[in-house]
Amino acid sequence: MKAEEIFKRGLKYWPTEIDVSDGKEVIETNGFLSNNLSSTWNEAEENANKNEWDEIAIWIIFGLLHISARVNFKKGIHKIYLSEINYEEFKIKLFDALQYEGYELMLSEYLKNNN
Repeated sequence: MKAEEIFKRGLKYWPTEIDVSDGKEVIETNGFLSNNLSSTWNEAEENANKNEWDEIAIWIIFGLLHISARVNFKKGIHKIYLSEINYEEFKIKLFDALQYEGYELMLSEYLKNNN
């Protein structure tokens, strides 16, 4: 499957805008928590119909949205937008994720279709 198709398929599970005004910085872990973002991620995963490509795309998009939410929240911006997701960054994260054990077949398919 082509990276662009994986990206587009993953995006369809997310709303175009997510309110993260419930967010808070977690000092102990240097992290950020928004129950609304987490709930939206859970909903996206539930709708993925157990398709591995969609599931990995949703996970990567969540990670990128999480970074955006944290940055925006620090600036006093309490919304994140799907349009903030950078395709090139997604591709890098996807390739990295496919390096983990258990993804060998998906990595092989990815390399075959994206070279």
